[in-house]
Order: sequence, then C-alpha cells, then structure tokens
Amino acid sequence: MNYIKIIIPGIPASKGSLFKGKYGQIYPADKKLKSWVNAISWQAREQAPGEPSQAAIDLTITFNLPQASNNKKTYPTIKPDLDKLARAVLDALTGIIYYDDSQVIRLECNKAWAATDDTPGCEIEIREATKWANILDGVSK
Repeated sequence: MNYIKIIIPGIPASKGSLFKGKYGQIYPADKKLKSWVNAISWQAREQAPGEPSQAAIDLTITFNLPQASNNKKTYPTIKPDLDKLARAVLDALTGIIYYDDSQVIRLECNKAWAATDDTPGCEIEIREATKWANILDGVSK
C-alpha cells in the first residue's frame, strides 16, 4: 500500500464522551457512532491491500459537514469536535489499514461545509510514510 483514498458518505459521528446507563452500562454519547465506524471499516476493507500495514502512516482526513440553510458561519465552528471525529476514524481503520493507530506519525484533519449539492461525509487519504517524504516535508516548511 502506497496510497489509498477512501470516501465515506454520511454525517460524521464523533468518538469521545461516554455516558452511564440506568443499570451501569457505558454507552457512547453519539448514538450514530456504531453505524459511522461500520461504514468507515467497510469502505476501508474494500480498498485495503490485504494484511494491515506495519509501516508508519501519514493520514489526511477531511470531514464535510452538513450546513443548515439559515447558517451564516463561514467555517464549521460547531460540534462535533475535530479531535473526536478523528478518533472515530483512527479507531475504525485499526486492524484493517494498520495494526494500531500508534503507527500514525502524521495526521492532518479538516472540517469543512459540504457544498450545497454534495453529500456530507468524510474523505480519508492514507499514505505509508517514507524517509524521503518526511525529509522533503520538513524542507518545504
């Protein structure tokens, strides 16, 4: 695997807060999390090269969020939090694209409004990090 691009349609769900049920069970606060993680995992399995990579991983994730027609904000400075959205994606790719999310050495995440005619969702670009890519990335900055 050198490069994989995965596009997942749907409203992104976050992984973060938990709440305790009436009888002590622990549940994710976002009820849509399970179906969102399943959608990511399914798309990743479709494009995965077979065994998970053991290499260092470079990830770029863009979350395209739905915008209400009466929303005047230029940027999606709304919940869910970007770090919690990313956590759901990182965990969903574990065991499929890489063995453990500790292999991710570079993570670029963005939240954007989905265009009016586009479906909300998430775009994930996955690259195996290489020594030369890391050196050149440091030189260009």
